[in-house]
Amino acid sequence: MFAQTEWVALGNGGRRKTIGDGANMTILQIEFEAGGSVNPHSHPHEQISYVVSGKMEYTVNDQPFVLTAGQSTVVSGGVIHSAKALENSVIIEAFSPVREEFRK
Repeated sequence: MFAQTEWVALGNGGRRKTIGDGANMTILQIEFEAGGSVNPHSHPHEQISYVVSGKMEYTVNDQPFVLTAGQSTVVSGGVIHSAKALENSVIIEAFSPVREEFRK
């Protein structure tokens, strides 16, 4: 199964679209303007975030760190995390299991 969706505004200077949707994982492309952010949250999905371009500050379990183009991080399911774009950024995120709430 594969689905590419239209862009969805995230608020806070970001937008996302689903670029892959399979039986066991969802893959998103996310774009942030400099200063764009995602508030602290958690979900049951394991998440891998890969920075395609730009610079992102992630906070996972209250520990901040910066990723630049070509770097990635893994966030276990149930862990509180957030992100802020330090410059215009594009990231790819993979989630397992699938993000049912992102399906049409």
